[in-house]
Amino acid sequence: MPVTTEEATTALPLPTYEAVEHALRDLNYAERFVGHAMTPSAGNAAKDMYGLRDAVMFLTGNRWDAPMLNPGFKGTLHWVDVKKLVVWLRDVIGDADLAEAIHNEADGVEPYMAQSEIITRLVNARMLQYREVYDAHHGVASSTEEQAEPAE
Repeated sequence: MPVTTEEATTALPLPTYEAVEHALRDLNYAERFVGHAMTPSAGNAAKDMYGLRDAVMFLTGNRWDAPMLNPGFKGTLHWVDVKKLVVWLRDVIGDADLAEAIHNEADGVEPYMAQSEIITRLVNARMLQYREVYDAHHGVASSTEEQAEPAE
């Protein structure tokens, strides 16, 4: 189910434009976050993420509807250590609100599928907020405003 602006704003306080710019910057090697891509055929492979954009794609990339347990499955399961993710989001990315929300809602949740779905929901909501803050700063009308205006 898509995240609405109202849900995103309710879950997390709206970031400032400066916070969005800081969070979306490219990172160096020492600042990277490492997740693991797990496949039945190739095993586990470390995945370096050099910014929040990389992490968002990784964190929201699990296809839980895929037949993972069926013979011949060639998909990938993305796994992260949630405690390390929280520290990275807070200390490196600088988004303490997202880090706290993930810590409060996802840390310790089992099975991993449920934990991953919570993280995906929170990350998607936060990225929607980032987009709205960025667009507002640059004078771009939001998609909800465009839909509300009558066609001429």
